[in-house]
Amino acid sequence: MYPELSREQRDLALGACLSQLDGVSAALVKMGHTPCICEPLLQADIFVARRGLYWPGVGEGKLLVERYETFEDLLGGSMNREGVFLPEVVDSDLLAACGLLLHEYSPYADAYAEAAHPRFLARVAQGIAAMNFAQINEGNVAEGIDRVCGELPAALHEPVRNYAERKDWVDLGRFP
Repeated sequence: MYPELSREQRDLALGACLSQLDGVSAALVKMGHTPCICEPLLQADIFVARRGLYWPGVGEGKLLVERYETFEDLLGGSMNREGVFLPEVVDSDLLAACGLLLHEYSPYADAYAEAAHPRFLARVAQGIAAMNFAQINEGNVAEGIDRVCGELPAALHEPVRNYAERKDWVDLGRFP
């Protein structure tokens, strides 16, 4: 539902989420709340609005790589046929996807990008763009895009570039 909302509606929903999260210790949120958010755009908006304070890292994706000896095993054990993570295996789809997509952590990055559901992968690319470019000044965006794309499979380069240019992310002025 979150991805279908307008930016203004998402900001209102995000504000409601943050009012709850901000009432709990940041360490608890980072360990027990944000790792369980499935929607990539909500996870990314929380990251941007709180400047990474509640970001739990991509450990879930790294654990998937360690758990399965081959990509076929990973695919069969953690995703359905449509290329969506199984909720009984993965808590946060964005954290798992980022860990699997980063060449630094995953030998399966290209295979995962090929197997993931296209609409889900588009939301992941949008989230990656927001988390990397929402807080960067204009002059450094081109250099940043090249850096980020260098860490990702080629299939995500164009979507990340497009989302970085669209700048459809949280207005930091609304979430001090």
